[in-house]
Formats: sequence, structure tokens, C-alpha cells
Amino acid sequence: ARTFLRRVLTLHESDAMWWNNLGLACRDIFEPAVRRGLRSIEEEEVLAMFEESWEAYARAALLAPEDPNILNDGALIAVYYFDPDGPRMAQAEKLLARAIAAGEARLQTLQPAEEPEVWRRTDMAVGDAWENFAYLEVMRREITEGEAEEHMARSAKHWPFGRRDGLPPIRKRLQELRANQKTQP
Repeated sequence: ARTFLRRVLTLHESDAMWWNNLGLACRDIFEPAVRRGLRSIEEEEVLAMFEESWEAYARAALLAPEDPNILNDGALIAVYYFDPDGPRMAQAEKLLARAIAAGEARLQTLQPAEEPEVWRRTDMAVGDAWENFAYLEVMRREITEGEAEEHMARSAKHWPFGRRDGLPPIRKRLQELRANQKTQP
């Protein structure tokens, strides 16, 4: 998939969706290796795919600065895998904020009944970006008294609304972190 997408990009280097697809392909290849625990022989290859994914998503975001789905996708690698306080996180947080702003602006112009699929994808991207802010705060930074609850509430206002699979684990972890704070002197 990576080889194919790289070839396509030699012909369509200004197409954000192809760059986004390359970022996604790299992410889909390295995520299973990360979940099962890296072996030393995989580490260098996986780190290279992290970099390639980040760079492909960043290129897509530059080419489609008003697409909330692409902007949110661009932030994912940093939010889930990079140092939560590292230099790339500021860029990821900007991408999430831009995804929300662009998505909310687009939602103002869409009629759900007239363009249901476009509306749903846009609304979902806004909710995903709010969820990713909550994930970063709770799961990565382990902040218990921040804005995570507000981020989750905002996320749940967007498609698929209260059925967002990512919110329950964040809520659970927030409760655990708060319980641990209470038991420590």
C-alpha cells in the first residue's frame, strides 16, 4: 500500500486526499506492532513509518487547510503516539483547533437533509477533534482538573453523539486518576 501510494503521489503530489491516505496506510501498518510491543528489530522500521505518517498527514493538512477530517487525521499520530509534551504536540493541538473551527464553519452552511453524508462526516470530524483533545489531556498527560469533561461533553454533541466509543475509556481513566489522587497523601 505504501509503495502504491508513493507512486500515485508522484503523479498527484498536490492532492491532499492521497497524502492523507499515505498517512493512514503507514498508521495502519505500525499500530499493530506498537500494540503488541515492539521488538528491537522492528523499532527502527516502525519509527520510520511514524515519521512518514506524520509527514504525509502534515502535507495533507497544508493542501486542505479547511478540511476538518484531514486536519483531525493530521493530529492523531502526535496525540496518540508522540511525546505528549514534545514539540509536535503544539502543532497537533493547532490542527485539532483548526479542525473544530473549519468543521463548525462548514456545518453552518450544510443542510443535513440535503447533504446527509457530507454533514455526517463533517459533524463527526468536529466531535472527533473534541474527543482527541480529551484523550490528550487524560490518557496522555494524566490531567485530572483540566477541560477534559467539557471536551467530552462537546464531543458527544456531534455524530454519533452519545455512542462515541472513545469517550467511555477516557471517562474511566479520568475517574481512576482522580481516585488515585484521593488515596495518595
